[in-house]
Amino acid sequence: MKHLLLLLTFGLFFHTIKAQNTELLTEIEHLQGPSALKGNELYLVKQQHKNGVYSINSPYDIIKIDLLKKKPYEIVFSGINFGVSALAFRGNELYMSLSDGRFNIRSEIAKIDVTAKNPRLTSIVKNVNRPNSFTFLGNELYVLRNPQGSTLISKINVADINPVLKDVIELATNREQGRSIVSDGKQVYVSLFKSDRIVKVNVTAIKPTITDVLTGIKNPNALAFSNNELYVGFDSKDDSDKYQIIAKADITAQTITPTIINEKTFRDINAIIPHQSGLHISYHDIVKKTFKNGITVNITDRFNGKIARLNSAVLSTVDISDKVDTNFKLYPNPSKEFVQILNLEDSQNYILYKIDGSEVNRGVVTKNEKIATQMLSSGLYFLKLKNNTILKFVKN
Repeated sequence: MKHLLLLLTFGLFFHTIKAQNTELLTEIEHLQGPSALKGNELYLVKQQHKNGVYSINSPYDIIKIDLLKKKPYEIVFSGINFGVSALAFRGNELYMSLSDGRFNIRSEIAKIDVTAKNPRLTSIVKNVNRPNSFTFLGNELYVLRNPQGSTLISKINVADINPVLKDVIELATNREQGRSIVSDGKQVYVSLFKSDRIVKVNVTAIKPTITDVLTGIKNPNALAFSNNELYVGFDSKDDSDKYQIIAKADITAQTITPTIINEKTFRDINAIIPHQSGLHISYHDIVKKTFKNGITVNITDRFNGKIARLNSAVLSTVDISDKVDTNFKLYPNPSKEFVQILNLEDSQNYILYKIDGSEVNRGVVTKNEKIATQMLSSGLYFLKLKNNTILKFVKN
């Protein structure tokens, strides 16, 4: 990702000289959600049409586009019934989840060799309940699933003669929605839509565990990895103007803090694709429509899928550390029930922010006074004082 430079980390604390611009590469009618990258070629799912007419029963095609060339897409495999909910590459083999047409209750996982002259669909495992996203670790295909009332990770060793689906760990039981699963080569990361968090799971351990990586990010959706950087697409806080924000975070940092690289540009992001020529996004528009009764609603425009590339810009940022008064410190840090501002002599107005820049609380703090944190969810927080001093702490 040498071609991709940073924008800002939260408008509260950072500013930019130039904004990042977006280059629309192509528009493709009736794109479905999943995608997979192989070299310069991006593989997608597109619904067929006849004389420009689509129907709910129209079959689907696997198509590919070259991210370095502006030319029409090519059909790789044609005639898939009902649709595809997940894609992932292992070598030249493209693995996919084939819907059964009944909300993915009994989907099939299959593969094709994309280098074959006439690719043939080979079944791997049948009767997979609601698969939503794939990622590989070695020979094992990890499947993020959302069966009724649960979210879990399962796996398939595709090198076995007779592969079987085995459950690895249950992530939630409260009707959570696991949206995306990606791997850094050692463990997997999952976006949990309803609880506004991203977790990592050491799936290769004898007893896998779940660890929060980012919390307080509204409705995280698409995930992607490039080296040590985790990219995430998530919703804006403004429900009246629905758009999605793209941020990245260095998962090797002692304190993992996301940096916003684009906002108010993309709506309904299906995939984030790090590539040597920049960061690519697969998305659909959300259009506002007003009905006769005067009610205006946001509707996802599935007819025109878009592939766009974020172009680098020359940027200037002010680091949070430049604004921190070294005379002030928060204790204890990490915090469980409260924090105190050490060396504070005079009373100060303060505002407490979550990691995504949304305000949590505000008030006045005096010398030796404790600020309660027991009601906060786990994650990184920023405490901004009236004199613009910014202190950060972790809530356990």
